[in-house]
Amino acid sequence: MTRRPELDIKGTIWTTAVEYRLATSDPAFTVDALAGVRMFNMKNTLGWNFTGSAGSHPLAGRSGSTAVSDTLWDAIVGVKGNYTFGAERQWFVPFYFDIGTGQSDLTYQIVGGIGYRYKWGDVVAAWRYIDYNMKSGKPLESMNFNGPMIGATWRW
Repeated sequence: MTRRPELDIKGTIWTTAVEYRLATSDPAFTVDALAGVRMFNMKNTLGWNFTGSAGSHPLAGRSGSTAVSDTLWDAIVGVKGNYTFGAERQWFVPFYFDIGTGQSDLTYQIVGGIGYRYKWGDVVAAWRYIDYNMKSGKPLESMNFNGPMIGATWRW
């Protein structure tokens, strides 16, 4: 018997927020409070195809698919900022944290990394972890994503 299962996962995450610069006594350290909303749209599709025979009796091929999709909206609050260091304060450590709830039971996101400032802008390498715990009755109970991020900012 030959089996060919296929799993396709597609998702989009958007976060929009307003920020407020919190007072800091050290100019090398900035912290912003933020509040906003995160939208998480996902679609998971499972497909299958079975072919083969049972001894000398061929089996009819069986194939099909099923899909689950959902869009979650959650209110979030958090902090973000960076700490600059080095002789000319060109190096910096960016950080970001948010937590929220709404259509999910709990969601949070953590980002940390290292960056370097040039005259034209910044280059950053970071690691991101985002977690979702769904309310009961949802097609998925929990989901998380994590991995590296590379980014650049241009100033003019």
